[in-house]
Amino acid sequence: MLGLHEHFFVAAPRDSLESLPESDGTNKLGASFETPCGRRLIKPSAYVEKIASLKPNLWASIADEVPAWVSGKRNKTSIDRTLRWLDECLALDPVCFWIGGFGLGENVEERPALLNAVTDNLPEEKVRFISGLSLPEEVLQGVASGIDLFDSTYIYHLTLGGFALIFPFEILDHNNLDFQLDDTVGDRTKINLRATIYRCVISVLLMYHTVVN
Repeated sequence: MLGLHEHFFVAAPRDSLESLPESDGTNKLGASFETPCGRRLIKPSAYVEKIASLKPNLWASIADEVPAWVSGKRNKTSIDRTLRWLDECLALDPVCFWIGGFGLGENVEERPALLNAVTDNLPEEKVRFISGLSLPEEVLQGVASGIDLFDSTYIYHLTLGGFALIFPFEILDHNNLDFQLDDTVGDRTKINLRATIYRCVISVLLMYHTVVN
């Protein structure tokens, strides 16, 4: 991967397929993950050492992620640990922010409010990267809240199931597109009022096509 000089390299401690956060094994020394090689405890010092070796364009701070059903005391502990580890990374003037803790059993209806509570406190000129939101509907929730990059496993699971997404753009009349929905007749405001320079119109059209079909 380091030889792909024309590509963007992002490093995050959580792999949504093979390295999931394990809150029961996490302690004050580091974060715990379930991996194909068993449970592993990653200390901040070891994580930073790997980051220094990989030299990614963007990298996320290590975090103590917990599922939605943990006790209030455990949740507070995870916040304190994550903030302590984050402070060490903020001193490096990060170019993006990784948002964790989602896709772990939170209420879907409450998710937009939770996302906004996070993104409202982040500078708009910095890229926002999130793990745990994979389905098209979840990605649209993230886009509406100002998320720029997604660690999504949706295409992977479609492939495992023997499916593929096909976008026959050649049959579309690009000069006569009409995406107007019944409940937005006459509403000509932008779809995403929180959009930043990092989002692409093509991505929105692709996701729209996926949800509709």
